[in-house]
Amino acid sequence: FGSALYGRHIYVLLLVFVVLAAVAEGGPNSTLTSGSRVCSEDDDNGKDVYESRMDWQNHEDKEYIKVVQEALSFASRLKDNPHQFVITEDDGDNNVPVIDLSLNDEIVAQDLFDAASKWGFFQVTNHGLGQNLIDEMFDVNRRFMALNDTIKATYKFDRKAICGYEKATQVHPSSGIPDIKENFLMAARKGAMNDFWPMEMPDFELKTKQFIKESHQLGTRLLHLLEMKLGMAQGQITDYNTLWGDESKCVLRLLHYPATDGVIGYKNQNQWRAAPHTDFALLTLLFQKVGEEGLQCAQRHHTKEVTESHPLGWQPVPPLDGAITVNIGDMLQRWSSDKLISNLHRVVMPTGEDAKKSRYSMAFFLQPDDSTIIESEKYETVTALQMIQGRVRAYWPTAEEDRGETMENTGKGN
Repeated sequence: FGSALYGRHIYVLLLVFVVLAAVAEGGPNSTLTSGSRVCSEDDDNGKDVYESRMDWQNHEDKEYIKVVQEALSFASRLKDNPHQFVITEDDGDNNVPVIDLSLNDEIVAQDLFDAASKWGFFQVTNHGLGQNLIDEMFDVNRRFMALNDTIKATYKFDRKAICGYEKATQVHPSSGIPDIKENFLMAARKGAMNDFWPMEMPDFELKTKQFIKESHQLGTRLLHLLEMKLGMAQGQITDYNTLWGDESKCVLRLLHYPATDGVIGYKNQNQWRAAPHTDFALLTLLFQKVGEEGLQCAQRHHTKEVTESHPLGWQPVPPLDGAITVNIGDMLQRWSSDKLISNLHRVVMPTGEDAKKSRYSMAFFLQPDDSTIIESEKYETVTALQMIQGRVRAYWPTAEEDRGETMENTGKGN
């Protein structure tokens, strides 16, 4: 009996040693106590998590993904691609436009259209959202992300509802591995948030709803002015972006990019805080904090390949005091028949002192109601639901994959 007990002790010690060694080497899906993700399995055996995830999709998933495949395919060409560079010259022609919304509508509409057709990105000032409202929402973001991971996990992301908290599970085809970030998504749809308002923060729901309301008002104004320049009837787009209805799809996303200084194994060339991607909304209002940089957007690229002779340039989009960053999404590019562009953007890994601090941001996605018909001169007619679900099902794991089940056990991937 004594020998057997001794042998068990040795076995347990060896098992503990193996587990600790695996974590130290940055094993699959390992995490640090700081919440930062360590290198993924992609670093060790070349496995592309995005490609593997595609094997899990059932027939319905794949039909949705087909609708948005062109955007996904272009992004996938950036993985391992060295023909990218960052524009660093202080040249006015290379800067993302800053637009003063206090000017008359005709001037603002032209400025918006010029920026949306050249860059797909711009920043707006005198936008009408009070700085106190924005600061309070950043405080809500910071306090939520500071909650214990176990608490946050009780509000786990629901892929179908597009609500909830997730950490290091979103994977873009441009990287093949999860981004180093955590985020909380809130869908402004009837009943969607019933089980997701954090009970630990009594002021969360009230402040969030007010922020969503005012962000929606600003986004609707911008869309209305773009409708004018596109020659559309008033309300052709703006009438179908409701809040808190049965089919509403507008979403607010709180984001936290943890410090990366000292994180084991993150120096994979495909590792990003947010890998290159386009948004699938009509447009995005992005709220950044001054001093927390890293966002870049691509210069417009007119070919389908990124090569030495056709490289892809990137332009920093730094936070500006009093400004909100805005970018066009895939739905508006499609609806405008490519007159407006949904531009690639990314959040780069920080270096130096920046790697020692977190980055917080907030994104409000203005998205049409589920049954909205998106018609175009260049593309087949689709519904908003088809486009949204195509991206959601490509980016986030199925329930089976999220539970850690294997394809052999479930029969998926056929």
